[in-house]
Amino acid sequence: PVSLLIREGMRIDFGGVEIEVFEFPGHTPAEIGFLETTSNTLIIGDSLAPACLPTLFLYESPAQIRRSLRRIQDIIAAGSISVVLSGHSDPMSGEAAMAVAQQCSNTVSDIESCLLECISDQPALGLGDLRDQVVTRLGKEREWRALITLHGHLEELMKAKVVRREGAGWSMAG
Repeated sequence: PVSLLIREGMRIDFGGVEIEVFEFPGHTPAEIGFLETTSNTLIIGDSLAPACLPTLFLYESPAQIRRSLRRIQDIIAAGSISVVLSGHSDPMSGEAAMAVAQQCSNTVSDIESCLLECISDQPALGLGDLRDQVVTRLGKEREWRALITLHGHLEELMKAKVVRREGAGWSMAG
């Protein structure tokens, strides 16, 4: 059973080791991170993904991951973060994590640009075919989780009236 629900801003003391809780939605809606205040270690889970990963950067919401990446950079810039621990890389300095966060932000933009190019080049492609086109153009492995990332982009692009559904696929709205 759950004995404690953790939320943004909570400080939890583990007998001399204190952590502050941060919410970093985007990779998943409930993604969280922690700042261990004694050593100034920022623990951020899967919000950062190095470019060397063979698969597409995984996130459910492009807008949320962009905000979380900016927030990670702001937290690092505001404090003296000595070490950043991420789920997909070795421990890194705050400066190195800033660079990875910027690279991740650029990757989100690159994925969106590539997706729009694919839709423009071949209107009415379905999600699976779009995934295949995007990962091929970006030099990444074809795997199912990329569908989640692209679906998030498509939802936001439809809301912004940049793309529209056309049968089982998508086309440019304009």
